[in-house]
Amino acid sequence: WLAPESGREGCLAPTRPPPTAGTSPSAPTTPASSPCPPAPLCELLQSPLFAECHALIPPDPFVSSCVSDGCQADDPRAPCRSLEAYAALCRARGVCSDWRNATNGLCDVTCPPDKVYRPCGPAQPASCDSRSPSGGGKGLAEGCFCPDGLTLFNTHTDVCVRACACVGPDGFPKSPGERWVSNCQACLCHEGSMSVRCAPVPCEPQERPPQCGRAGFVTETRPLANNSCCLETLCVCNTTTCPQSPPRCRPGEELIRTQKEGDCCPTFICRPLLCYYNQTAFGIGATFPSLTPCHTCTCLPGDSQGPTVRCEEDTCNTTCSPGSEYRKVDGQCCGECVQTACPTEDGQLVQPSETWVNSLVDNCTEYRCQVRNGLHVLITRATPCANMSSCQGILRKTGCCFSCEEVDQCQVHVNRTILTHQGCATQAPVNVTFCGGSCPGLSKYSTEAQAMERQCTCCRETEAHEEVVTLRCPDGTAVRRTYTHVDKCSCAPACVHSP
Repeated sequence: WLAPESGREGCLAPTRPPPTAGTSPSAPTTPASSPCPPAPLCELLQSPLFAECHALIPPDPFVSSCVSDGCQADDPRAPCRSLEAYAALCRARGVCSDWRNATNGLCDVTCPPDKVYRPCGPAQPASCDSRSPSGGGKGLAEGCFCPDGLTLFNTHTDVCVRACACVGPDGFPKSPGERWVSNCQACLCHEGSMSVRCAPVPCEPQERPPQCGRAGFVTETRPLANNSCCLETLCVCNTTTCPQSPPRCRPGEELIRTQKEGDCCPTFICRPLLCYYNQTAFGIGATFPSLTPCHTCTCLPGDSQGPTVRCEEDTCNTTCSPGSEYRKVDGQCCGECVQTACPTEDGQLVQPSETWVNSLVDNCTEYRCQVRNGLHVLITRATPCANMSSCQGILRKTGCCFSCEEVDQCQVHVNRTILTHQGCATQAPVNVTFCGGSCPGLSKYSTEAQAMERQCTCCRETEAHEEVVTLRCPDGTAVRRTYTHVDKCSCAPACVHSP
């Protein structure tokens, strides 16, 4: 049997050839024994679902094919092919059977969300292109159809619509009043006539076309980024319009090409040739340390091959200033001058811890050579001087300090007093003489002795005699006693106690 519209969805060729058209229907025969039990789906072929078709098309060949498919294939859906083939032949004879609902979902047909499954629908459903099936489109077909109340828009889009409206440029339906843009035409689906009406998309004129003044920039008209239907004129870079002849550089220079951000054409400049050493560029005449220890390199102008690098061993300067001496330093190519003494203003060298007096200034201030933070420096040392605040004589400058020279006022003084001895006393005051007054004295610092030198004199008697006096005692007796009467005083170089 030949099933019409076998190419439509759900139509499959039978796995076993059906009886030829010239063979008369025969009585049902018992299927040949199979090596495996028949699949439950195969029993549907002989069930009441296809009872109306049994008289038209014998199901036995399809049952055998169904059993064979179920035994040879691992897919439980394999028997569906025999059922689909038998149902298609029955549908061609005008017999419709809703057999898929009896397969427990094994042979279901999945339809798009906007379509519904129908076991027997029109072979050519009505559409907006053709509101009724054409004369050659009679017949039944299994498949997915538009639900009741909806119409197929056209066979191109396969979309279901409630009402036939306008056709868009892509073949899909457009609702009444819907607007769209196609090929820079603003289109509208007119509600009354259901016709498409289009007009060119309006474009706003460009306010001021750009003036391209920089090198390499030319005007170009292109569609807008947000509206390809409208055009705008822009300044765009076209490197073919850039100057093609770079400048010629003088000897000792090289041509450098740079491209600044925002520029279209490159910029060429002539730059002095450089020496490259240890991945570093140096200008001609520059000096830099060599990779070889104790060597210094120089960038020299070369010949046509460009500048060259020449490296030579370092020459050490061993001449040091007075008070310093040249010493080698471990790990360095050249040594350094190390200070060993303190140079003075008058050209002398003072060794550490030694002192020096500046004779050019006051011949008084003393300096000591000391080491501070690794440097030899002269530190001022103040000369100690005696305190002269109590001096009652004459202050005289001697060296760095002042000395006190007392005025000679040594002389005999008289003191009238009553003499007493063991309770006995004179009846009247007696003239008792003594030496009193200041004598010359000197105290100064000696730089040679580095100590204070003192010259002292004191006021003492030089002439005296004994005097006899009478003392009256409490018991009425009288006692004669003697005392020393000073006659003359003077300043003596040493002061000693009288015995």
